[in-house]
Amino acid sequence: MKNAKTLGDILAEYLSASGLRNRSRLSGVYQAWAGAAGEPCAAHSRVEGVRRGVLYVSVDSAACLQEMVGFRKAEILAALVRHKGCEHIHDIRFKHDVLEPE
Repeated sequence: MKNAKTLGDILAEYLSASGLRNRSRLSGVYQAWAGAAGEPCAAHSRVEGVRRGVLYVSVDSAACLQEMVGFRKAEILAALVRHKGCEHIHDIRFKHDVLEPE
């Protein structure tokens, strides 16, 4: 049985292929987002991912986008990095987009 895989190896491959591994790594970011952004803006935004310490967020409201980019970005970032799983985030990039239901 030279090519036999362990259950752990099979599960790791599945998690990577399905995207669940990345989602579980981001669970701290997802949980912290609503509190950091505030409920009104969090309701109009969605965390898309983190790459190289940059958090990418889609926003479906021009008013919330302007508020977060123009007035609250530093405040939101400071609130995020206080949460477990968010310490590595050093910037946030926002984009205006239509948010499809998940």
